[in-house]
Amino acid sequence: MSSSLVEDVLIPIGLVKEYYWCPMEAYFKLMAWREAPTESMMAGAEIVPRDRIVELLEERHRVHELLWEHPVVSRRLRLGGRVDLVAITVNDAVVVVEAKLSKTSRRALRGRDKRLLIQLAAYAIAAEEALRLPLEAAYVYSTEVDKLIEAKITPLLRRLVEHAAKELRRMLLEAKPPETVRTNRRRCRVCSYRHVCPFAR
Repeated sequence: MSSSLVEDVLIPIGLVKEYYWCPMEAYFKLMAWREAPTESMMAGAEIVPRDRIVELLEERHRVHELLWEHPVVSRRLRLGGRVDLVAITVNDAVVVVEAKLSKTSRRALRGRDKRLLIQLAAYAIAAEEALRLPLEAAYVYSTEVDKLIEAKITPLLRRLVEHAAKELRRMLLEAKPPETVRTNRRRCRVCSYRHVCPFAR
């Protein structure tokens, strides 16, 4: 593929999350060494209780329009994806909701699940740009705990998204993996790329 064609490719927003989990895993997926979708990924849309999410959302916001599984794109960062829900409020602003089947919490989003928070920030940036509306709020909905967990999309989170987008774009253009990776034995043990990864422990 020519470099000009590669430049036009939109990198999936899901790879921003993968980048902060393990840059090598993001690299393999970027190079199309794709895993088969997991059962939870395939079942996700059916499991997410849309009526319940709307009920919780309307307790906090005056919603004008609901856009489910809505495609959003940031041309500036060349990122694209499909967010679980974008709500347009009466204030002409967007509320972004990403549903997760796993259990999480506000504390976990600041720690072990921070990559989910960065992914949410990427969706928020793309939704703002695609719909040309400012962000009013962003939430992770955890089906396990039946809660909307508000996430502040800070300037730092926006910079982390920009950094990941830049690095993913570099890997794609150069077809080269990251030079160094901080490995984690537990992550490596469950990674489907461990047999081909030079950093696997």
